[in-house]
Amino acid sequence: MDTVARKKREADEIRVLGTALCKAAEIMGFSEEEAAAVIGHERTSGICDGIDPNSEAGERARMFIRVCRGLHTLVGGNYEHMRHWITTDNRAFGQSPREMMKSCQGLITVLKYLDAMGSRL
Repeated sequence: MDTVARKKREADEIRVLGTALCKAAEIMGFSEEEAAAVIGHERTSGICDGIDPNSEAGERARMFIRVCRGLHTLVGGNYEHMRHWITTDNRAFGQSPREMMKSCQGLITVLKYLDAMGSRL
């Protein structure tokens, strides 16, 4: 693959990840700034313009998106129910998933929980 095509593909991947993250954040009721904080992005704005998929923030962005997808499956795609689940205290966590997701370990815990719940469906 030539350099120009590779750079275009990389730019597309960066843009797509940013767009997907912002859509997931919107669906779950997170602001752009809150989503940036969850993924540990150093800038609190502009994440919709793109995130490097090979960065630590990119890895966390993919986890955030997986949380959204898992929750979407769990509640049958009802956005209102998704937002309710995210903001309501959960006995398994001792707090709301939204609060849990403020740390990297919490994000992983919420993702694992949803993966386990989804495997029961």
